[in-house]
Amino acid sequence: MEDAVEAHRTELVVALCGSEKKHRQSFEKIRRYAEGIRDESGKNGTPTFGGGRTFVFVDMKYDAHNREMTTDDDDMKVDVVLHKLSTLPPEAFGALLEWCEATSAKRRQKRLPPVVVIDPPNAARVVMKRSTLAKALEGRPVPSFFLTPRSWFCSCGGGALEPLGWRNTDSTVIPDTTEGSCEWWITKTDLSTGPSYTHRMVVWQGPVPTNGVPEAVMKLLPSESQTYIVQKFFLSALPFVLKVYCVREYVAIRAVSAFSLLRALLDGYSSINSNREGFQPVCIDSQKIFANKDLWDQQNPQLAQHWQRYLIEGGEAHTQCKAIAAQLSQTLQLSLFGFDLLLLPKDLPSGNQPILESPITAEAVGALLFEEKGVGSPTILLRTAVPMVVDVNYFPGYAGMSEVERRITEMIESSVVSKDC
Repeated sequence: MEDAVEAHRTELVVALCGSEKKHRQSFEKIRRYAEGIRDESGKNGTPTFGGGRTFVFVDMKYDAHNREMTTDDDDMKVDVVLHKLSTLPPEAFGALLEWCEATSAKRRQKRLPPVVVIDPPNAARVVMKRSTLAKALEGRPVPSFFLTPRSWFCSCGGGALEPLGWRNTDSTVIPDTTEGSCEWWITKTDLSTGPSYTHRMVVWQGPVPTNGVPEAVMKLLPSESQTYIVQKFFLSALPFVLKVYCVREYVAIRAVSAFSLLRALLDGYSSINSNREGFQPVCIDSQKIFANKDLWDQQNPQLAQHWQRYLIEGGEAHTQCKAIAAQLSQTLQLSLFGFDLLLLPKDLPSGNQPILESPITAEAVGALLFEEKGVGSPTILLRTAVPMVVDVNYFPGYAGMSEVERRITEMIESSVVSKDC
């Protein structure tokens, strides 16, 4: 028992639980960062982490045959579990909960604190489906710092749609949709993360689909899914998506161009409907469309710099995003997550039409969002835009975000320290 207690005083053992892809995408970066700090500490003769403890990482794997979690070391040594269970089979959720309960019981017998799981698995599970996320966001505090789109739940069998909470609709920004009016809609798989088919979406124009999704739309949806979400599609949103990445109170933001999405949608829509009566749906793959998001920054350096300046930490936009992140964290009980923000003009264009006529160019968008003179101050259109949360993802890749590894290791350490106290 004394050996276990002594090891706990000098080492902080972290179990990494996720798919091989998640290990490559995130876990290995965290491991390299912590091990680099440890090596530097050894050279300088001074401990870097609190209490003189060093990070030790072990792999946690799901044994599908026995439906249990295993590690490559003594389970009782594990202090913290860092996970992304959405990358594993559904049964892994229950297996991790059972493992934590059994291991914590063993640790208590050795007078060690229970295992700390960074973010409850059941909380992370909520954001895996768009339907459960929509319902969860209905319970957020009032007043809310953001909007969410009207959503309905539907199944591949068709039939009437089930509304998923409309408390969040602000009629001063989003006029009520009347029966029979023609609007833009988007249908997505209920599952929001994981397999590649979850990135396939269908956009169409038509009346409120309260009695069911049109057959032409259903034919384009991925057959791998049995359940879907229908949402109002805001063609009039500013042609950028704000990607917000959160590690507890730390928030990093990047603006990603939606030009390619709008072009694919409008070009496809024009091509399909040019010689037909009525409105035909357009299928898009968001993963393919946003595949070259970093290339856009390189091709449009001035506009990219304007966005970086606008989103700088401490600025008005960053403060607003941080408030939204805090409200999401409180509502969803998550500390490692990301979310996507649309920015809606305060006064939506009539008929929910794009704010720009085709062709959509970086120069035209830049003139709408930033003043041409001086340092590119945001225009009133951008400053007064209303944020709408359209997606939440647990433990994203944090691609291109600096300081993430440091923030995560600090969060892990502080979580364990609080349990020791």
